[in-house]
Amino acid sequence: MERLGLRPLPRGAAPAVVIINTCAVTAEAERKSRQQISRLRRNFPEAVLAVMGCQPQVSAPADKKPANKAAADIVIGTRYRDRLPDLIERFFTELKQSGQRPAPLILTEDVNRVDADAPYEEIVGEFCDPPISDTRALLKIQDGCNNFCSYCLIPLLRGRVKSRFPAEILAEARHLLAAGKREIVLTGIHICSYGKERQRSPEEKFGSWLDICEQIAILSPQPADRQVRADLSQPADRQVQVGSTERSAGALRIAPAVQRSPSRAADEGEWRLRLGSLEPGSIDREAAERLAALERLCPHFHLSLQSGSDRVLRRMRRKYTAAEYVAAVEELRAAFRPREVAITTDVIVGFPGESESDFAATLELCRALEPARIHVFPYSARPHTAAAGFADRVAPEVIRQRTGIMLDLAAECAARTRERRLGQELHVLMETVSATADGLRGRGYSDTYDEVLITGLPPEYGDHRLCEEMKRRGKWLRVWPNSYTETYLVAIFDTFSEAMC
Repeated sequence: MERLGLRPLPRGAAPAVVIINTCAVTAEAERKSRQQISRLRRNFPEAVLAVMGCQPQVSAPADKKPANKAAADIVIGTRYRDRLPDLIERFFTELKQSGQRPAPLILTEDVNRVDADAPYEEIVGEFCDPPISDTRALLKIQDGCNNFCSYCLIPLLRGRVKSRFPAEILAEARHLLAAGKREIVLTGIHICSYGKERQRSPEEKFGSWLDICEQIAILSPQPADRQVRADLSQPADRQVQVGSTERSAGALRIAPAVQRSPSRAADEGEWRLRLGSLEPGSIDREAAERLAALERLCPHFHLSLQSGSDRVLRRMRRKYTAAEYVAAVEELRAAFRPREVAITTDVIVGFPGESESDFAATLELCRALEPARIHVFPYSARPHTAAAGFADRVAPEVIRQRTGIMLDLAAECAARTRERRLGQELHVLMETVSATADGLRGRGYSDTYDEVLITGLPPEYGDHRLCEEMKRRGKWLRVWPNSYTETYLVAIFDTFSEAMC
């Protein structure tokens, strides 16, 4: 984009090019994507409108018409994204030559075509600095999925598993750390499948998702040219190091006073690693212990449940039972003890054939495990999936009722999680500071992914230069929450907050 003279613009400016990356994992996500396309076309009628991602992939018909009646100028699916600058340049060239708006440029593939042997598609040849306001960075290690769950369209949109070369992953991780990023989030469509398609080629030494985690976790935040290349054939040290936490004995919402002691000053080069969604069947005792051995790893794990009923899980083509899901959670909690592990999850409500007893089993399992967050998705049929053809659909009014019940339970679990955090020492990466009538306040996230509001910040935190630096890199604080709301924990800044353990 820079080669074309294009650069990101501040909010409110009139753009020459608008790029929309869309989602189609649910019918609601696809609907919102279409709305966004229409809105941006209305707001910026003269701009070049480029639509990318899953929504055009699922909706572009075989005759190659645009993916949206809002008349996007450029349409790319989930492949060939690296060609976007060339397509934008071509569009501008044709516009200049003809004096008229060119016909839309469409570059998508048939939604039913799955290219099993396509390699991982690197988007850029050299790394670009992440957005200046982003203290956390996403690091993608693979694309695609081979599971073909009966409700899910993703394998048809993204194709089969394609793992990124370890050298590329580690090089980008070093770049992010050298750029001052304080948190790296390992992402992918199905990260626990990393390297599996390469097992037949032993000379490539891709390793597993656990191997990649260990190699990233040992990197130090020094300039990239001083980093030592990690070797995936050499396993990382798996000595388990655990800290300590203590549950508050305080009443709901308010915590008692906590005895505190100062510690060494925060290492401004400190960083942490967080994982994206994991497959429950990939977590056994060895995996849990290897994860617990990584000092920089956040004890926060997203394990998608989808249903607590084995019958429904089988119809979903999920590769675990409810008991195996519980075992995975228990292995993680045992391996990290005495540190507390935050479990977050997804639940689909109203899957075809879901009975009252199936739904009750899901509620019972969630109550027993008490996830920190439950993302609730009312079932929506996706085209080309097996479940879309199931005849035993759950009535829409039943789905709405069950969704409300599950959302209530999710709120209860979240509240109990926040109550447990009262009085605990949390290490927070503060990302923003704002001025209010009550003084300066900061916001950030703990390693267990609790959103924390920090009140009573000293006046120097209002300095413009410090605020700009914080947007770029964040600031480490340790805090002891003493209250909470429906969405975040509240902690008061004190003299020990700038000392890190």
